[in-house]
Amino acid sequence: MPCATIYEYFGVLMITPVASTPDLHGKGFTRVFQMISDDASVGTQLAEYAAARGLRHAVIYQAPGDAAVHSANAFELRAAELGVEVADRMSYAPSARPADFRNDLLLLTSGQQSDVLFVSGTVPQAAEAIIAARALNPTLPILCSDGLRRLGVLRIAKEQTGGVTFLTHYDESGDDPDVRAWVESYRKRFNRPPGALAAQGYDSVRVLASAMTAANSTVPDRVAAALRKLSGWRGLTGVHDFQHDGSLRKQGWFAEIAPRAERTVYRTLAQVQAGASGGGVPIDLEAILKAGRTTTAPQVQTR
Repeated sequence: MPCATIYEYFGVLMITPVASTPDLHGKGFTRVFQMISDDASVGTQLAEYAAARGLRHAVIYQAPGDAAVHSANAFELRAAELGVEVADRMSYAPSARPADFRNDLLLLTSGQQSDVLFVSGTVPQAAEAIIAARALNPTLPILCSDGLRRLGVLRIAKEQTGGVTFLTHYDESGDDPDVRAWVESYRKRFNRPPGALAAQGYDSVRVLASAMTAANSTVPDRVAAALRKLSGWRGLTGVHDFQHDGSLRKQGWFAEIAPRAERTVYRTLAQVQAGASGGGVPIDLEAILKAGRTTTAPQVQTR
């Protein structure tokens, strides 16, 4: 955030591949752009995923930091709009140990008809929370941001990540021919496979070049104006549309880890809706959005 303020003040265009804080927009900046969904958007999209799967009773377990709170708040608010009840919510201490996670989750889920757990936090604590949740309930669906996957939650929790779904902007399955060709080129040059961060960086440079070409200029304000006019720009990480405040209007994929973590399936929200696998009847998200249905937002609290 401090560097964004400095760049804006001195008239320098900033485009960040992975910063997800909502604080980057809403400040009146005109030259600051994000290439990834912010923390609040992650929570919103994961709530829509829960609704599309027909899940109806959620509990939230979060870290006390700003990023986790932004994401958890958005999840709770969007869940309420879609008729998904958030039965309880709890925050864990930064110094929490495995026994603390088990006790917290036992309290959080006991007596609740929860059919999904949303974990919003950081590594390694979030990985310990997933391990504890799996020990208490081997089949409970768990939802997380892709930041946890990038930071090593799969390496720490290992087989315990079966049944965990991450929101991601990079489909590593290789089904997209453009992504497949890029991965092959990357392997040849660097002798290792790329990850989501490499794809985000690559797209950031390409979208910036596209805006410079469209503006026929490298003047920051002209390039910024061209970025806002880019509609439906498609890169390795999906379709990009920048809003006026520099945030990104972008729908991610849902990376679903199969039982025992032997494989990962990538699905869009529409694909999730078409093949809902939750315990309830999936919500028709399109009908709700068209009708403009909302409910009274809950008071956002943690304990």
